Amino acid sequence: KLFTRGSLGMPKSWNYSEPLLFKRGESYMEFNKEGNDIILKAYFPKAKKGKGIKANIQLSIKQNSDLIANIIPFKDPTAFVYAQKINCMLPNGEVRIGDKNYVFNHENDSYGVLDWTRSVFPYKNSWKWCSASGKLNNKLFGFNLDYGFGAESSKNMLFYDGVGHHLDEIKYLIDWKNPKNPIKILADDDRVNLILTPVYFSIEGVNLGLIRMQGAMVYGFFIGYVQLDNGEKLEIKETDRLFGWAENFYQRW
Repeated sequence: KLFTRGSLGMPKSWNYSEPLLFKRGESYMEFNKEGNDIILKAYFPKAKKGKGIKANIQLSIKQNSDLIANIIPFKDPTAFVYAQKINCMLPNGEVRIGDKNYVFNHENDSYGVLDWTRSVFPYKNSWKWCSASGKLNNKLFGFNLDYGFGAESSKNMLFYDGVGHHLDEIKYLIDWKNPKNPIKILADDDRVNLILTPVYFSIEGVNLGLIRMQGAMVYGFFIGYVQLDNGEKLEIKETDRLFGWAENFYQRW
């Protein structure tokens, strides 16, 4: 806030009208809206030890699909988080790293997730976030599960065939000292019982003394079951190949 005077010129909603461009030297990342589609373009010529990264992906939202929009309060009345999140976005495009192309489309079961957040965090804060998108019974399925900060408000939701199903609190059973081990994700009311089997994990962060951010991210495949609002249970099998991640972050700034 000292340098930006409390403003970064960010839009009030993910449904912005003007292109968003972040540029430094030759590197840039640009977001454009075309109807309900988001066009993501990026170029980082010096990334990956000079190999360079270039991306051009269109992310589409199934018409009339539910999304999350909520406000999370804190004990400090001046702090808040306003978040909009969309699962099961359908991508079409590619990312090029050096001379290798990675194609993303419905034919290879690729999906996108939007996390649009505006916030004034307390100086010390932590959170856990878990998300996945894919298909069950040939219908789009995904979820957003997070907790660990704020009070009174839950962003936990299942998405099945475009319809959102709100959940109460959830919890992780995880040993972050051994992130290669499977992670259990449970709800007290038994509406969520999942196991995430990791295939990749990363430890990220920066420590500048008074300013610090540290976290772990685990990527892998989910199995287990979830329960919709109408009581229907959906079983997630290994053959469904439901891919997603879980993370745990701590910040001080």
